[in-house]
Amino acid sequence: MKIFSNIVPKDGDSIIKNAFVAVILALEQRKREGLLLPWSLAELLPDNEDFQWLYIWAKNLAEDTATTWLSEGVSFKFGNTRLSCQIAIGTLIMFLEAETARRNAQEGYIWASCCNNFSGGTKALLFNYNNQPTQLHKDVLEKASRWLKLRHVFGVEGLQNWFDTIYLQFGFTYSGFNKRLPEWLVGQNSTQSIQRLLDPTNGSKSFRTLWDSLRNYRQNNITETRLRQVITENPWVLPEWANDLVTKAKQRPELVEVIKSVNPVETEISFLSQPVLTWDAPNLPKFSCQVTNLASLELSESSYELIIDEHLYAQLIRQEDSTYQILPSITIDLPITTPTLFAKIVTSDNQIIYSMSLELWEASEDLTIYRLSSGQRLKDPWQEQMKTSLAYVLLLASDLIVSPEPKYWQVLGKNQAKLYLLSNNWSITTKVLLEDNLFWQPCLSATSRQIPNWAKNIKIYLANNKVIQLGEAFSLVIEHTPDIEVTFVRYDGLPINFNKVDSKHTSSESIVLSMAIPNQKPTIRVGLTNGLERTSIVQFLTLGFSGVLQLTQNGWENISNKEELSVEEAKTSQFKIFAPELWNKEKVEFKEWALMEGEVWLGRLWNKPHTINGLAGFGASLTVRQGTYNSFGGNAVTIAKSVITKGLISDRFLSVNDEEKILKLKLSRFTELDNNHHIIWWDINGLVYNLDKISVEDKTLWAINLDPEISKPIAIAIAYNGRHLGSWWSNSPHWSYLISVCGQDDHKLVAALIRWFHLPVLNSRELPTICTLAMLHPKSTLIAWIQDVGLPAFLSPTEINDSWLAAIRVVFRKYFAKKNDGNKIVSALSNFDEENITNPIKALEKSISLLMRVDPLLMGKIVVGWLNDFYLSKFGNIAAKNMLQDICYNIAEVEDNSEKALQKKQKALLAEIAETMQLDQNFVQLGLINRAIESFNGKAIKPFDEGNIALAISVEPFRRLLALEILKTIANRK
Repeated sequence: MKIFSNIVPKDGDSIIKNAFVAVILALEQRKREGLLLPWSLAELLPDNEDFQWLYIWAKNLAEDTATTWLSEGVSFKFGNTRLSCQIAIGTLIMFLEAETARRNAQEGYIWASCCNNFSGGTKALLFNYNNQPTQLHKDVLEKASRWLKLRHVFGVEGLQNWFDTIYLQFGFTYSGFNKRLPEWLVGQNSTQSIQRLLDPTNGSKSFRTLWDSLRNYRQNNITETRLRQVITENPWVLPEWANDLVTKAKQRPELVEVIKSVNPVETEISFLSQPVLTWDAPNLPKFSCQVTNLASLELSESSYELIIDEHLYAQLIRQEDSTYQILPSITIDLPITTPTLFAKIVTSDNQIIYSMSLELWEASEDLTIYRLSSGQRLKDPWQEQMKTSLAYVLLLASDLIVSPEPKYWQVLGKNQAKLYLLSNNWSITTKVLLEDNLFWQPCLSATSRQIPNWAKNIKIYLANNKVIQLGEAFSLVIEHTPDIEVTFVRYDGLPINFNKVDSKHTSSESIVLSMAIPNQKPTIRVGLTNGLERTSIVQFLTLGFSGVLQLTQNGWENISNKEELSVEEAKTSQFKIFAPELWNKEKVEFKEWALMEGEVWLGRLWNKPHTINGLAGFGASLTVRQGTYNSFGGNAVTIAKSVITKGLISDRFLSVNDEEKILKLKLSRFTELDNNHHIIWWDINGLVYNLDKISVEDKTLWAINLDPEISKPIAIAIAYNGRHLGSWWSNSPHWSYLISVCGQDDHKLVAALIRWFHLPVLNSRELPTICTLAMLHPKSTLIAWIQDVGLPAFLSPTEINDSWLAAIRVVFRKYFAKKNDGNKIVSALSNFDEENITNPIKALEKSISLLMRVDPLLMGKIVVGWLNDFYLSKFGNIAAKNMLQDICYNIAEVEDNSEKALQKKQKALLAEIAETMQLDQNFVQLGLINRAIESFNGKAIKPFDEGNIALAISVEPFRRLLALEILKTIANRK
């Protein structure tokens, strides 16, 4: 053991401090040996004994110790300064998780292999019930990474910041290189961490040495002896991996699609194979697929269910060797109901772990042909050669027929499409007709069919060339010579009526984009005749339109500007989002569009139908915006005016019989009732009831008899051991109004319940009322929302995450401290008696630390209030200025308390922000920091500046730099 020798891996404050110091000493030694910054934890050369030390330490880490070291604002003496305890424990946690993952995780996964490193209450602090890291866990990893100057991607758009940062500490897993090293070495499907570590600027020299050696050995440019020497000396691989690395380096790559895996429900994972069509006539035709890629998924529970189209199709049962048995079969026969099916893997408590869509056929195609021997589609049935000796299946739109009609045919789905079986040795006269017009005939020669010369000069264009909204009508114009007649017009597989305008022009009827899933380059097929011959031509139009489609039981539906979208609906439905190609009179690249929930950046748009994941559901709108910063044009597309989360309670939630006082809750999914389930009732008198006499009327309908004294509800929820599972709230009258008039003087309880019930506080209709409540009772609201206090003992606090902190910022944006607000808030947040604060500076420091995490601007307002209410009258301006300067030194974590060191740290923070956010340093300073200070000083700033600042505050170093600037501004006022 190199790093932690002579330290006993047991619980205790001194153990954490000594282990952290040991890491720093090892780092200093490696720097003397030539290690450059930024760096990765693997470059400390930890061995198996170091890993075992970290593992034993984590198992022995008591909840009380962990709580102290994870707490915001707690520090310890480190050299000549005080350092946040979160940095020390965050370093050890990240070290353990990196070393655990590189040994035990499947490539592309982390948390399933790491969540059991800790025990009991300590595990509950770091991982939620779904074995995902808590926000507190994420925060300490980020703080440690930034302080240690580790390679990281915090604040980088489009990446899984914590996940990818941990991978940057070790490169790749043992499982990963055993499966994928040959592909990686030839440049196929390399991971995010490999790409970044190979980067010549910010990557790792030692990692590039390893990679170059593996590639050279693959090309026979170095000997096996030389490769083994590199492996022995290289920090990115363990010595025991040598034989496997040597073997894998020369294997041929398997040319298969690798899955970029992520945290559950963040992208589509192909756990089902592409559907194939089989038809053993006279039996009915069927589509089927197979369960696949289970070894690539992060599965750890005893069982899962595979749900397709809301029906159970298979169970995954964990075996002793950690594989999964698929019951009843690995092969699944699919329902032929709609062209696209939605599949998901769920846990025993119905949490969605993975989801994907299955396309049986393209809804927008007139004609699809399957080769029966393989069950796969022909790429182009109009040009691809077919053989009469082989069997095929034709899938046709409902208004098309086959001539001569085959013996076997079958109607599919609600759109009445038809399948026709062309058995072996089918007739060469086979063709498809639209009424009496020839629509299609097979290509029987190797030479592709050519458009006749008389039909080549046809032009098809929009009658009005403009940006179209989904649901808006448009028309086509077909320009042709006088001798040509149009026989049919079809748009994405649908028949379109048309009229002859004059001898050279034919116009279509109005076409509505929502009639099928639209393509921005839709297929227009036109039938033509010159009196002697008949043919059809295809043209692809470029349409500039915007809007949103959702896949429902009735097919794709236009939902643009939807009133409400639930988190549950968003992550279990497929959506197709179309952003306009032109915005503010300028062409916008697809990659520039950003998906936003209120002020929270969710990610870039996707090209294919996809679920919408990562929503918080606090009532903010869900929109598409051009870029993230300086979005002058506002929102280009509004998907939903309000995003909510109702959890386990369905929209058809409540039936109350006033005479019998029976509450009935309709659940969104089956949940097995046990004694730990309770119903929480918050009534308009401000009383909270914990109801436990629940009965089950059917699988998804629960009922409970109500006491006569219970009055009208503000909100109702289902809880499990006090943990929130789902809510309903009153809409008539609105819950925010009921809260404002409810008979409850405990404002801390009211604020805590608003948080616990997941009420949509950012809904544009409710936000003014919530802001008013927060302004009237800022102390009670802040301690309930930041510190999770005030709840009844039978309810468990909800995790505070970035989305909730963003909601607090919005609610408190217009807040200004009234007299005594500052003193009361600082006392409450720091747990000091406001009448007798013996150490006021320590109280302020703790409050600043908590408020910085929320919003430095809010922090500044409260600091000013506290100084005016309490400090200045007792200690004076000079003492205040010196105190604020000392607090700045502590926040900046400078090595010596001097203005020069502080300025140096601020410059470093500015550079880090610019690099993280991919912005120019001048823009960060002038366009963000300076605008924020102007706002803090009371100057009106433009709306887009407010939006820029709100986005930037989500990045930790920006919050820290802004907090320093605000504290310096306050100090210079005094």
